[in-house]
Amino acid sequence: MTNSLKTMDENVSSEGAGNTEHREPLKELEVTTGILYQNGRFFCGRRKPGMSMAGKWEFPGGKIEKGETAEQCVVRELNEELHVRAEILKKLGVIVHDYSDFRIILHVFVCRITDGKTPWSSEHSDADWRTPAELEKLAWDECDIRIFPPLKEWLRHHQAD
Repeated sequence: MTNSLKTMDENVSSEGAGNTEHREPLKELEVTTGILYQNGRFFCGRRKPGMSMAGKWEFPGGKIEKGETAEQCVVRELNEELHVRAEILKKLGVIVHDYSDFRIILHVFVCRITDGKTPWSSEHSDADWRTPAELEKLAWDECDIRIFPPLKEWLRHHQAD
């Protein structure tokens, strides 16, 4: 299984699967996530019943469209999903994670709201600002859990500024 985190200066690769038997290549899904940060808290939402990974918590984001950069995608998705304008503070890296039937390539960004609006989501059963300690108590998908180490590192350096 290939599961890796690459910094923004490294290339995403699919090496190291560790399985020598022949199988069809996994369908790849390239997406972004925008971790909104404000006053020591992060905005996240719980996936609605009926959605894939229902009940799991996530940071907002979505699929990169044809001709769109990851940076353009995350700003667009935050606007569409949470109804706020945002800017990127930092790209934390890219997570490559294999599920049984697809591979996700997740571009991870820390962002901030620039228009002063309060985010709201119709795509989640619950969505709110959470402290880092609160985030760790929520039920996250195995791919999203892997965001936490680089996010903690960013927060440690950000708070030192």
